Amino acid sequence: EIASFSLSHTTIARGGELKISWATKSVPTSIAPQNVRVFFVIVPRDTTDATYQNTSFSIGAGEGTVTIEVPPGSYSVKISSPKTTLPPIIALEVTGPPATISSNSSTFGSLDDSDRGTIISDGICGVDLSVGLADKYEYPIKNKKTEVRSSRSGTDTIIPKSQTTNDEGLMGYFVTSRLPGISILTLWVDGVQIGNSYVLQVQDAGSSVTCQ
Repeated sequence: EIASFSLSHTTIARGGELKISWATKSVPTSIAPQNVRVFFVIVPRDTTDATYQNTSFSIGAGEGTVTIEVPPGSYSVKISSPKTTLPPIIALEVTGPPATISSNSSTFGSLDDSDRGTIISDGICGVDLSVGLADKYEYPIKNKKTEVRSSRSGTDTIIPKSQTTNDEGLMGYFVTSRLPGISILTLWVDGVQIGNSYVLQVQDAGSSVTCQ
């Protein structure tokens, strides 16, 4: 059981190394300390935001180091370990510039896993596209305006389903077309293309393609 724990910093820059130290009351002699884990969780303070980070160490180590990945803000560090009744919570301030979008962590594509990227050119049949914005640590980028562009902007209609990304960094689009051909759809944020393009094949309205 954990008797107490402490942090090397109470204010730290995102990406910095935070050392957590703890003392134990006792570990049964029948259990090897290296086989028992102690768990810590970093959660937002005074908000319902779902952003959090957790980590665990061997209880016998007495200390461990974690790289802070959560976005800048006010957090609480809590202990979450089996057979521990320790109530203390330590406040932690994470500093740093606002999170930036990572193309590698962000996503752009169809909502439907079975989608083959084909619609018909009736201006009604369309495809639902999903945007997911995240930073390099894969935390969502919320309240961000996005834009989807088509290589055939004069023939395709692109309708956003919201004004900005939600708390999970997500927003959607619905795309239709009235001209057969191939449209290359790309995602843009602040004038920069994010992620890969989406290829939309538009077939003649009289074809055998079934609109989903």
